[in-house]
Amino acid sequence: GFILPQSFVDVMVSLQASTSREEEAPASTSVLLQRVQVLAVGSALAPPRESRIDETKSRLRTVTMRVKPEQAALLQQGSSMGVLHLVLRHKTDNEIYDI
Repeated sequence: GFILPQSFVDVMVSLQASTSREEEAPASTSVLLQRVQVLAVGSALAPPRESRIDETKSRLRTVTMRVKPEQAALLQQGSSMGVLHLVLRHKTDNEIYDI
């Protein structure tokens, strides 16, 4: 499925391997936030009324999410350290996992 407004996502951060010759750390991915509500994708504030997705807009890179200030700080820190990825949650999955 596609991430649409009103979807819930987990936010992951992927960190690159260390480039220092003295200390080589492997690349890693961690869960930053869980079950975050998507408010907008690109400029769309609501899911499409039809069951079809416009394929030309399916690669939008801007997502607006409902987060608290401390979560926004984590997102900013994560984006400055690595690459953020969104993982779509099933609409009935309300669990917050202890990771």
